[in-house]
Amino acid sequence: MKNILSNGLKLGVTLIVIYLILYFIDPRLNFDPTIGIAYTTIISLFFLIRAGFQQRKNLGGYMGFGQVFVASIAIYAMASFIIYMIFSTLMVKFNPELLELMREASNKVIESTMSMMGMSQEEIALAIEEANEKPLQFSLSSQFVTWIIGIILPGCVYALIASLITKKKDTSVA
Repeated sequence: MKNILSNGLKLGVTLIVIYLILYFIDPRLNFDPTIGIAYTTIISLFFLIRAGFQQRKNLGGYMGFGQVFVASIAIYAMASFIIYMIFSTLMVKFNPELLELMREASNKVIESTMSMMGMSQEEIALAIEEANEKPLQFSLSSQFVTWIIGIILPGCVYALIASLITKKKDTSVA
């Protein structure tokens, strides 16, 4: 448990530090899907794999896939809770203009996705217009949903990768 808490806190703080560095360079960088996915994936996998090896060592050198997977999900859930539920809320309170940057990034994702699907410029413009009609919401409940989705989608993938890399069966036990 100590390993999970420690690594979850370290992962969350590290992601926040990188977020702040990018924020002070240009806040838009944090909403660029490529940059955000890249640094989140690399750093999360590093911490989850490292934690898996630490836990395996603590358990005598052997740890099954399920043990690593559960620990990895717990670490990622804790780190993402720190980011989504606490840090993001504070950042938006500190700088409400971040909501508009989120909208711009969302519009770019809609445009690129729909373009890849072969949709016309009129259809893309209509989809962006419809998306922008909805008011931006940044409530505790929307952050909670984002946190849960973040655990399910990237969190499970990261935990799966970390588990596959760090698991080691005890072959001496039949």
